[in-house]
Amino acid sequence: MDAKAFAQELKAVFEKLNADGVTQVNTANVAAYLEQLINSLNEETTNPTSVEIEHYKAMEREYYKAQLQGWAEQQKHSYAQNIEMFRSVITAGQNALRSSFLMNGGATVALLAFIGKLTDNAKAKIPLFVGSLSLFVLGVLLITGASGCTYLGQRFYAPNEKSEVKVAYWLNIASILLGLASYIAFICGAVKALHVFLLFA
Repeated sequence: MDAKAFAQELKAVFEKLNADGVTQVNTANVAAYLEQLINSLNEETTNPTSVEIEHYKAMEREYYKAQLQGWAEQQKHSYAQNIEMFRSVITAGQNALRSSFLMNGGATVALLAFIGKLTDNAKAKIPLFVGSLSLFVLGVLLITGASGCTYLGQRFYAPNEKSEVKVAYWLNIASILLGLASYIAFICGAVKALHVFLLFA
């Protein structure tokens, strides 16, 4: 009960007393009446009405809805971030495979063109380039194998079953190792070709 309602009720009580011809009120009676009123207000507070209960439940529902919506937004953001990270990893891997393929393939084609030129005037020196040419071709073969492992790894990751994810993990490791081996093959082939070119000097 608010202050206005209390004042109205107290006024009504005094008006009733006045109508009954009571012009003076004993303070003890007023105190007893106020005590009774306080007790009734305490009971109302401790025993909320059905409207108050429904209001509280509605507030609680809105609170949980807000919490759920916040959690859903957080999950969406986390999922989108994971997708973007996964895409960036895939793109970086594709670029690494493409770079290695272009390096080894380009070196193979360039060396074959040079060997073709040697057939005109220096056939005896052609065998000197066999080692470096073999390394460049091996590099192309290794990076092709890495590309195949990458494809198979993605294929096994798709169902998301525990056994297949384990296979995909090892295929991913194999793809990385083959890619590194391809880079090493290119470096070794380039060093070997450089030594042969120094013999020409």
